[in-house]
Amino acid sequence: MKPNCLRTGIAIVSLFLLAAGANAALAHDAENARAPQIEHMLAAIKNKLTLDTSQQMAWDHAFAQSLAAREAARSGHVRLRDAMQAELTKAEPDLPRIAALADDVQANTQAARRQARGEWLKLYATFAPDQKMVVRDLAKMRMERFARFAEHRRERHQQRGLGRPD
Repeated sequence: MKPNCLRTGIAIVSLFLLAAGANAALAHDAENARAPQIEHMLAAIKNKLTLDTSQQMAWDHAFAQSLAAREAARSGHVRLRDAMQAELTKAEPDLPRIAALADDVQANTQAARRQARGEWLKLYATFAPDQKMVVRDLAKMRMERFARFAEHRRERHQQRGLGRPD
């Protein structure tokens, strides 16, 4: 194999690994499907919370912030994907440029997500003790369900011989 072909092969593999890592990070930040996001938890019990007018306004604002954060993550992902596709058309892709863009997109996504979470936490701070108890009970129920799921998964892995050694 010629040295130039070897460098090109290594660059392509490196770019692929970089793209896979960036996409995984963005997917995690953008969707966060398994993370216990406060807005998902509160949405599940909104009817039980009996929000007053000011709380409903804060809810609407926090919800809008969550939508904006989600859209920022999606647009960042598209921007990164387009940049990677453009670099792949070049003979020598600019990996540092893609890495810097991935870092920038991740930082912007995280900042938008934290801002949205802050709005939900501001709303939670306005809750009366009985409303906070409803939230607490749901959080406890979800924690218990997750613990049962984790135990079931651990048992299945051990039965298959996939469990971690103790």
